[in-house]
This record gives sequence, structure tokens and C-alpha cells, in this order.
Amino acid sequence: MDNRQAVSHAGGKKSTVRQVILQIAISLVLAAIFSAFPFISALSVDKSSLPLAIFTTWYSLFPPLIILLFALWFNRKETAWLRATGLIWIDLSTWFLLQYIFSSVAGANLLAMMLALPATLAGNTGPFLAGGLLFLIGGLVFYFAGTKISRPAAKPALAWTALGIMLAIIIIAIPVFIAVTANPSGAASMTGIPSGDRIFTWISEIYNLGERRPGSAADHQAIAYLESELKKSGFTDVRVEKSNFDYWEPVQWDLTLEPDTAQAWQAESFYVPYSGPTGKNGVTSEVVYLGNISSPKWQDIKDKIILVDIPSLDISWDQMKLFTYMAYEPENMMKGVAPAPFPIGWMLKYIDFYEQAEARQPAAIIGILENYPDMGKFTYYAPYDGKLRPIPSLYVKENTGEMIKTLLNKGKLSARVVLQANVSPKGGESANVYGVLPGRSETTIIIHSHHDSPWKSGVEDSSGVGMVMGLADYYARVPAEQRPYKMIFMFTGGHMVGAATENDFIARHKSDILANTLFDIVVEHIADDYQSLSQPSTGAPQPRGVFLTENPVAISIFANKIASHHIDRTLLYPTGSPLGVPTDGSPFHKAGVPIVSLISGPAWLFDEADTLDRVAKAQLEPLTGMYIDFISSLAATPDWLLRFNLTWAALALLALVLSPLAALYLAWKRR
Repeated sequence: MDNRQAVSHAGGKKSTVRQVILQIAISLVLAAIFSAFPFISALSVDKSSLPLAIFTTWYSLFPPLIILLFALWFNRKETAWLRATGLIWIDLSTWFLLQYIFSSVAGANLLAMMLALPATLAGNTGPFLAGGLLFLIGGLVFYFAGTKISRPAAKPALAWTALGIMLAIIIIAIPVFIAVTANPSGAASMTGIPSGDRIFTWISEIYNLGERRPGSAADHQAIAYLESELKKSGFTDVRVEKSNFDYWEPVQWDLTLEPDTAQAWQAESFYVPYSGPTGKNGVTSEVVYLGNISSPKWQDIKDKIILVDIPSLDISWDQMKLFTYMAYEPENMMKGVAPAPFPIGWMLKYIDFYEQAEARQPAAIIGILENYPDMGKFTYYAPYDGKLRPIPSLYVKENTGEMIKTLLNKGKLSARVVLQANVSPKGGESANVYGVLPGRSETTIIIHSHHDSPWKSGVEDSSGVGMVMGLADYYARVPAEQRPYKMIFMFTGGHMVGAATENDFIARHKSDILANTLFDIVVEHIADDYQSLSQPSTGAPQPRGVFLTENPVAISIFANKIASHHIDRTLLYPTGSPLGVPTDGSPFHKAGVPIVSLISGPAWLFDEADTLDRVAKAQLEPLTGMYIDFISSLAATPDWLLRFNLTWAALALLALVLSPLAALYLAWKRR
């Protein structure tokens, strides 16, 4: 080789390297743009649109297809077809790896959380890691092996055929498939649906039994009532499965500042459920203020009564809709509405703080609930995880907390905390009650809510009981040969003690009932939009979320039903949203059971102010009709279409169909 040839060869290699780097850089930019598209559209587009909801549901399928087409075009002149295939795979890896990286750091960074939306909406980051590694490692192997593989003889007609098939799949077949599966035939007959008045009767009857905390007398009455009601509706197979858990029952509590002095003041307070009981004389000690519960100013607190601010976790409709497939609210009345407290926000912060505090051995904890709505009597019943905690703890409202802090600013302050409770480890008993209806197949649909509650609780969850009873009554009247699925209508009894009965059901039936379950449909909290004494209900429903296991066909169908039945103020979430699955469906989701779980979260959910007046009565019949229609559409869809994960399907399509077609095109396109 002379000098000119050597220079030319070296220059060619440098040019090739630059071209490869440029190609990968462009792919990374495309992957970043596609990552940002869902949250940018959520900020700027009306998410009540059904076509947008369906597109969002299927969104993660499209970026890798577009990147593949870009890479195919970019490498159209590459003579070594296997090396070009390797470059295409390396380009594809940028999408999958970038989404996996964003998902991995999403918990610590809001921007990463937003950029990880495609993976969140598709569900399960595992296939993104698998796809990234497959395409990166496979692409490198193809690239370095490519120069050793000779190019086959030219067959231009075959090249155009291969390319035509690929484009047809992308441009025609996939959109048609999505459109057909989003609206399958087989809509339900809307005759015979229980009226809203009938459903409200069940709600009222369970409500009037009293405060149904797990293991209480009212809870046991609810179990007997539901067993009886299922049998009245025509169920011949009704089962009651009991569970035991730690039992905690409050007897008396109070908070006194400057006890045993002329300035003694008994402050309004409420107990933290399952916290440590005291004797009737309580515990008396100096009060120490630690500031914000999320970043406490630690000091010596051993045997002291600690005072902490517990800020509310305020969320608005505009914030919630960012992480949804759909935020159905066609009248656009929620835009710009101020954030409202999330009912479990105070509870979550208390739980996070508790372990840190326990290690420092304080005498008691007083938590100031900031921004707690004024509903009269103060009765915030949370946490409800059923965990016995040794430190006595009370809540006070913000105005009371400010008064305590004012006293502290004047000098040392002592307090007496009394919290008497009856505690019986594993002494509580409740039960799941469920009825079974046979159908045309052993594939099972579960429809459930929980019968226990913190108070009489019209919404939490008398309303869910009424909804499930309405659906149970409807399907009990449908002949067995017309029911597409085996159907189970269940009322769980352990929601307020850490899902004790739910976890027992999963353990007992994982290999039989749950092994055949297509979906667990969970219905909770049909609430109006009441906020506080100063903000009465307008008659509209409280915004509600539906959390769905990330199957794109089922999500598309459900979005269709929300729109066609005008189920207003409904947010359609993936199970991997920042909210997680804050429902009675959570234990089932964690056990791998696909869920469709509806819930609303008014700030007063765990308060005695949750009365029958808070039930959104006008929503009962439309929601029941929507669920019946949804189940009919599921029945018109092959089961396998309701079980697949979109990212795994995209990987299979790219690796097994489109990549081979692209390689054939590159191999045969030239003379």
C-alpha cells in the first residue's frame, strides 16, 4: 500500500467513526425527545381526549419504531449489511437504556420522574433493561462481525418487498390493531342495572351498623349482614374466611399543658391509632419542639414529649393528570383549582419519622397536622397499618399547635399525655365475605371492596360495599351460560389493619382462585367534592383515580368506557405512578394479580365527618353501568390480549420481525 492509499484508508476509518458517533448521538437526542413528549403533552393538551388517551396508552411502542426507521435510513448506503444491522441495534438500545436510567433515578429527581413517564405508562422497567442490554450487546457483536460477512447477490425486488412489509406493519397494521382492540364488539345490555336508590340502600344499611373497625362488634355484624345479602341476591356459594391480627381499641386520651398548675390547659387532640398506651395517669415531661417532621432538628429527646409539625401533602388536578393516560374532565372545571390535602399525606410522614424517633426514646409524640380541614370535631384516624407502636402519640390541629409553640417561646413547658387503650396481640378477628358465581369458563373476575371502616364512614367504605353489592345482585340474575367468566364478589375485612384479611386471602388462594384471575376490579370511595365547613359540596363528584395494571388493550377499553359513560373527573393511572396503588387492591397488585382499582381521596376520608351526605349518590348507577359494559368488552376480547406487557411485545416485534426485515432490505437492496 503506497502513502496515498494509507492516508485514504486512515481517513476513511476516521470518517466512519465520526459517522457512527453522530448516528448514536442523534439516536440519543431522539430518545430524549420521545421521553419528554408525554409530560409535555400532559402540560399542554386536553387529556379528556379519548384518542390521546389511547395513543398515550400505546405510546412506548412508537419511539423505538421511529428510531429503527431513522437508523435504517441513516445506514441505507452501508455495504456491510450485518454491520449496519449492528448500528441499528445500538441505536435502538439508546431508547431502552435511557428509559431504564430515568426510571432508576426517578424517586430522587422530579425531572427524571417526568422523563421516565413512557416506562411508567408501559409498566415494569425490567423489559427496558433487558431490551437495552440485548440491543447494545447484540449490536456490538453484529457491528464487529459485519465486515467479515460478504454481501449476498443483489435481489432488488425482494428488497422492496421486505421494506414494504415492514412499512405496512408499522403504518397500517398496528394502528388498525390498536383501534379495533380499544373498542371491541359485545357491548352490554344496560337493562336490569340496580338503581342508584337501591345501591344507596345497601350503603345506608352497612353505614347504620356503626363504626366498623376490624374486630369490633359492628364489624362482625357487617360480616353477617353481607353473607345474608349475598344469599338474598341468589348466591348459593357464599364463603366467610376469618383472619386474626393485633387488636387495639382506644379507651381514653387527652393532652394537658402545664398540668397540676393554675395555668393547666387541656388541648383538643386525637390519638394516633395503634400507638403505645399509657396508664390512666399518662406520661408527664418537658415538651421539646423539633420543627418539621421531614427534617427534624434533633436534640436530646430521651424521656421528653416531642412536638413536630406534620405538613399536608397537597395535590392538585393539574399535578395529578401529568402521570395519567387520561384525565377525563371535559368541562375543564378543575384546571387551576388549588391543591388539596391528600388524606394519607400526614400519615405517611408520621410513619417515616417514627422509626427515627423511636431509637431516641422519647416519652411521647405530639404531631401538629398542618392544613387539616375544619370539619368540626377533630378525628383523623391514621395510620391504619395495624402495627403496634410503643410510643404514645397524639395529633393536634394547626391552631392548637401554634398555641403550644407560643407557650414554648415563653420558656420551658411541660405536658401530660394520656392514651389508654386495650391491646390484644393477635386478639382481633375479622373476615372476608365472598360469593362465587360460575360462568362459561374458569377464568375469573374478582370484584371487591372492603367492609371495615374507621368510623360509620359513608364513603370509606360503605359506598364501595354498595357498589359491589349492586354488581353482585346484577350478575346473580344473569344465567350462568351467559356469564363469560367465573365471578367472585368479595368484601374484605382488614383494610384498616394493614390489609390483614386481604393478605390471608392471597396466601390461601394464590394457587387456585388467583391463578385464574384475569382482573381484580376494586371499587372504593364514591365521594362528593365537599372540602370543609367553609367549602360545602357543589354536587359534583370528588376527583377519582383508577389504577390499572399496564396492559394497553384493557386500559384502552377502560378509557373508552369512561368517555362513553361520561364518568367525569376521573384520572386513569398506571400502577407505577408516584402515588403507587393507594387502594385495597394494593396487596393483590403486589402479589402479581392484574387490577382495575377505583378510588377517590378527599381530605376528610379518615374523619368522623365522612357521613352518608358525602356519598355522590348520582354517580352510583352510571358507575355500575360502566363496570358492566367494561366486563362485557373484556369478554369480547381474547384473554391473551388482556395479559401481555407492551414493552415485551415491542421487544419481540423489533428483534424477531422488524430487525430481520431491515437486515434483508440492507442485504438485498444494491446491485
